[in-house]
This record gives sequence, structure tokens and C-alpha cells, in this order.
Amino acid sequence: MRETRNGPTPETLTTTSLNPNDTYLRSFAIILLTILALLLGCVGVLAQPLHQDQSKYCCGPFLVSRGGLMGYINSSGEVVIDFRFYAAQPFSEGLASVRINQDGKDGYIDNTGRFVIDPNFDWAFPFKEARAKVRVNGKWGFIDPSGRWIVEPTLEDADNFSQGRAAVKLFGKWGYIDPQGKVVIPAVFERVNRFSEGFACVIKHDLLGYVDKTGKWVINSRFESLPSRSDELHLSNFREGLAVAKEGGKYGYIDPTGQFAVAPIFERADSFSEGLAVVTIQSRAGYLTTDGVMAIAAQFDLARPFSEGLGAIAINHKWGYIDSKGNIVIEPQFDTVMPFKDGLAYVIVGRTSGYINKKGHYVWRTTYD
Repeated sequence: MRETRNGPTPETLTTTSLNPNDTYLRSFAIILLTILALLLGCVGVLAQPLHQDQSKYCCGPFLVSRGGLMGYINSSGEVVIDFRFYAAQPFSEGLASVRINQDGKDGYIDNTGRFVIDPNFDWAFPFKEARAKVRVNGKWGFIDPSGRWIVEPTLEDADNFSQGRAAVKLFGKWGYIDPQGKVVIPAVFERVNRFSEGFACVIKHDLLGYVDKTGKWVINSRFESLPSRSDELHLSNFREGLAVAKEGGKYGYIDPTGQFAVAPIFERADSFSEGLAVVTIQSRAGYLTTDGVMAIAAQFDLARPFSEGLGAIAINHKWGYIDSKGNIVIEPQFDTVMPFKDGLAYVIVGRTSGYINKKGHYVWRTTYD
């Protein structure tokens, strides 16, 4: 295993004949899945780095691995919390969920690496709006940043808080609770999404609609659910005033009245981010404005939403990044990429993974031989 900081772009390495128990695979999976949480809005603001000169290091800590153990670096690639965790998640609202060993429990550390909530949970997820969902003995509940129970572990399932509401599953159906744990929208839905811009996308009687924070229908359930690998698009929430909707086998965007603001003419459409949304035309991906104008022509194999001024695009099976004008700023060279967060993006090339800055330079990378 080799580790470098501020080094050149790594060579492509093969990934054939991997042992399923390889520590590389476990570390890769842990980091990738937890950073995917960031992509779906599951993680809040990252804590500040541990360093005396705070002005020198703006962001972090960032989750990394070494020798099958997890630790944290700052935005310059310096280790700020040692590699001593079997499993860990990104920091959110000043705390991170970690597990010391395979047979242990999850607890929460602060940005000095000190446990502030003891490891007593089978599973513990990032804090969102000062609440975290945790599982004990197969049931879910919520705690506050002191570790105090807000909702005892009695729920069949639960999701993170968003805009003062959290989805919870009771007796096979989904509803919503408030930050004090009170059920404010009865559990009557087959599936639900988080609240965004005052509305939540829900499914009742196999049809998709939208409710407000009191549970009142604002758009009656009449749309099809959207085929996707994630509920984020199965149940498309409003982003920047519009939500994805499907009609006649094509995708477009509706406004908060339920009317199409952008006609359903696309093969695929994703939610808006930073004024642009990925749409697919004739199997090519490009970016649309909220006015329905193609800002960046459909020319890429694949594309992902913009984050911190950059969008990930794939050309010839390699990923890179473009700016909002469509100019390539980081050449396509990666096998897997994640959105930029606090100035860094997690990328993978073969058996090499790490964080790059917006110039495409590594601040941290690990290569497993």
C-alpha cells in the first residue's frame, strides 16, 4: 500500500481477481456508501478541522482509510484523527458515527476523536437537524447530540430529519414525526421522501403526490413513481421550485401547483442543483435550466448534478468535471467520482482512491497493491 499527498494523477490499476474479504473492498465500500449519503442529502455541515491555525484549513475532517482502518484528514491531506476505527461515517453537525472493532457497537466522536456519545448502538447514522437515527435490537429511534433519547427504539424504520420532519414506519406504513418525536402526519403512505421546499413526495394507492408539513395534499396523488436505483428519484422532491414528473413515458418538471413547467420530452431527468438539471436526450446527457433551456448540450455518456460549481460527466467510460459553461476543468480519467463537498471530491481509479481538489490534484490518495 502506498500513500501520497499532493502527488500526480495515479496510474490506472486493475481490479480483477479480488478476494471478497479484502480489506480494500471493505474500506472502499464504507467510504463510497457514506459519501453517497452526502449525494442524497443525508449528511449535514462538516465539522472544522483539528488544527491550531484554523484559517489555514477551511474544511473537514474527511473520511479516509489506511490498512483497513478508518480515520480523518483535513482539506490539506493532514491526518487529524488517527486510523483506529473498523467503520466510520463522515462528520455531520460536529459529530461522526464510528465503530472500534467488528464485533463492537456504534458511537459518536467529536473532531478531536474523543467519544462524546458512548458506543451503545447496533447502527448509528449522521446527525441531521440535531437528531440522529439509531438502531437497537432491530428497532429504530432518535437521539439528540447529548445521546438522550428523543424517540425510544420502537420504530420499524426511519429516515433523517429534513425541514423539521422525519419519516417513520409504523405498522407497515409511513408517516412523519416532529423534532420532539410526536407523530404529526399519520402513517398512511406506502412510500415517502424527505421534506424539501415545504413539500414531501409520497405514494398512496401506488400513485405519487405531494403533502405539506401538516399532511395536507398540495398535489393529489396522480403521477407514476419514477424508475430509479434510489428513492431520491423514485419520489422526486422539489428542488429550486421544480420536481421531476413522468407522463406518457417521458420526463419533465412540474411546479408546486402540479402543472408542467417544462414539458415531458426527456428520456430521463434528474433534480435541479445550482440552477441546472441533468436530462437525457437520445441517450446523451446534458444540462437544463429551470426555464427549460439547454444550457449545456446533451453530449456526455452520463452526467451528475452540479455541486460547488462543478458537475461530474462521463466520456468514454471515464469521469471528469465541467464548469457551468460546459468547459472541462478536470479531464475525464476516473472510474468513479462523487460530488465536491467543502472543496474536495472523492474519486477512484482502479485500486487507487482518494480526494482531489478543484484543480484535479490529490490531497490524499491510497493505492492498494
